[in-house]
Amino acid sequence: YPSNYDIVRIGSGNDGVKIIQKIEQQASLVPLQTNHYFVLDEVDRLKAEVMGSLKQLMNLRECVFILTTNNLSAIEGGVLSRCIRIDCNAAPDVAWLPKVKQILADYNVTRTDAELLNLIKNCNGDAREILYTAQRIVASDLELAA
Repeated sequence: YPSNYDIVRIGSGNDGVKIIQKIEQQASLVPLQTNHYFVLDEVDRLKAEVMGSLKQLMNLRECVFILTTNNLSAIEGGVLSRCIRIDCNAAPDVAWLPKVKQILADYNVTRTDAELLNLIKNCNGDAREILYTAQRIVASDLELAA
């Protein structure tokens, strides 16, 4: 990554205070180019008190923040007001069909397109859930065959 670009993955077990301190430290340096860029993945996992610190950091002129979330309602209002929202819509169910069929075919497991489309639809566009569902089908069939 360029020196003015940092990706921070926020997950359970991460200390949000340490993340904010790291960003503050990097933001205090004069950027070599035009701005510092920070990508905060799953920002909804930050605690409320840390969101307040993030809100203050987002006021720095030389910093650009890119935030990702699956839970917009968990983001503090002041943080949201400093953002431009870009929704990433899920792929249509039928677009997942070839991938799911390939996963099953790799293990000689088959289902009808109608069955798979129904299972994919029940995942509500959640990519992880779609792939996990394909894995469960394979595991179930392999267990029955054993």
